[in-house]
Amino acid sequence: MGAAVGGTTMVLLRLCGSAGVSLASILLLILGNSSSGGIMPAAYLPDWLRPLSEILPVGVGVRAMQGLSRFENDGLTRALVILPLWVLGAAAVLYLKDVFRREAPAGAREKAEPQPAAG
Repeated sequence: MGAAVGGTTMVLLRLCGSAGVSLASILLLILGNSSSGGIMPAAYLPDWLRPLSEILPVGVGVRAMQGLSRFENDGLTRALVILPLWVLGAAAVLYLKDVFRREAPAGAREKAEPQPAAG
């Protein structure tokens, strides 16, 4: 769960700059924790918030931990599928961002490099 949240935060930071930290806080901390089902079961959440409980890393992780401790492994299989998807998705986005950054056109690289002063 920590790797999924950390990887997603890193992706948002790399894609959106410093605004990515705020986006990650809103998405993963505020919406993720409030829809996780740790305090209140997902059945009691508003209809618009309930689907987030099933896909955000915190909700999936909390359900798996509750299932392991009290509910005969309910939610564990879902967590073993969804959490690695978040981690692998984040790794793929970061990898692709690095690959496409390195493959910038030659003209763009020349404009980025400072030219020596003629004198």
